[in-house]
Amino acid sequence: MLRGTCASCSSPMTTSSCTVQGLTNGFSGNCSSASTSAGTCTSTLLEPGWHGMRLHRYHTPGERRSRRPASLPASSTRISLSAAGRRSRCTTRRPSLAPKPPPRTTDTTTSRGHPTSRGELMGFREILEFVKIEHMLFSLPFVLIGALIAVDAEPSDLAVLDIMWILIAAVGARGLAMTLNRIIDKDVDAANPRTADRHLPSGAMSLRTAWALAVVFLAMLLVGAWQLNTVALQMAWLPVLAFVIYPYLKRGTWLCHFWLGGCLALAPAGAWLGIVGDDLGWAAITGFHWYPRVLLISMGVIFWIAAYDLNYSLMDVDSDRAAGIHSFPVRFGVEKTGPTSIKLTIAWLFCFAMADPTGGIFFFISVILMALININVIDQRDSLPDFQTTFFRTSVLTGWVLLAGMVI
Repeated sequence: MLRGTCASCSSPMTTSSCTVQGLTNGFSGNCSSASTSAGTCTSTLLEPGWHGMRLHRYHTPGERRSRRPASLPASSTRISLSAAGRRSRCTTRRPSLAPKPPPRTTDTTTSRGHPTSRGELMGFREILEFVKIEHMLFSLPFVLIGALIAVDAEPSDLAVLDIMWILIAAVGARGLAMTLNRIIDKDVDAANPRTADRHLPSGAMSLRTAWALAVVFLAMLLVGAWQLNTVALQMAWLPVLAFVIYPYLKRGTWLCHFWLGGCLALAPAGAWLGIVGDDLGWAAITGFHWYPRVLLISMGVIFWIAAYDLNYSLMDVDSDRAAGIHSFPVRFGVEKTGPTSIKLTIAWLFCFAMADPTGGIFFFISVILMALININVIDQRDSLPDFQTTFFRTSVLTGWVLLAGMVI
């Protein structure tokens, strides 16, 4: 039996005064009490196991005026009926008292500033994005050019294991350079709208993870150099020192563009040393066996990278000036960047041409061709729809065309 009382008039209600019919999804019926006027009530099924069923009852207008509690709507009063083991809900929506779940957030730090799992766990693809693996395309062809110079441009004389360890060391050096630059420049990147969404400023990677990657890349460099020869291992400190100095150097002088070129110029020199160091030992360095071909190739890389980096820094002139970064455009103005880049392109043209690592015509032709293409792109900087992308691809292509000209 259903029992209850009217929430407004306190009239006792039983099954004799409430006829309820079972429906598929709930109950509905008519309430008629001797002490109250007729009305209707409905309820809908919430879930199995009902209890505390609540029904709506509609009183006559006169009774509504005298008996309606102030908290109820003007059109109705409540009739509360209980039924063991069942629960229902009135057709009138009541506010939920259950606490709302906290909103989802993409923040990568906890309330104490510790990185969450998103900042700690990095996928392989995210690591490649962090170190900008596509920039490896700058140094890789010159790594191979340096190795070819060591065997007098005879690819068949290169041992497969030597090439493997050279590439491992080169990838480690490139990854270490980028990771150190990202760590040291974290605050500078955060203040720059173009770079604020990078992994460290945005919190996508924790600083601890970045340092762990730096250790891994350093290990790759050292293991690769160790497997090549003792001289290469003992000279591995030089690129590491150069990588650490660069981020601080650009805070003090516009010559940082040339220092960056020098960092990449160690690629052909290091690959060359990894081959000849086996036979010559320290005499490879002290005996000036690197002169003139390795020296000229490395100098050409310095001018080539400096020409590219001058134009790359055009994207951050305002933020560099605000952050105290001494780039060439900040120091001398945007209008002088283009002509200076063309002069640097002519400089690397002469360096590569005079290096003449093969003594053949194809390398010389490739140098002339790529120098002209680079100059043409720089000269059309203001008219190209996407100058930075075009110049990046042209600069990357330069190294690979020179490598092709050397092996043909």
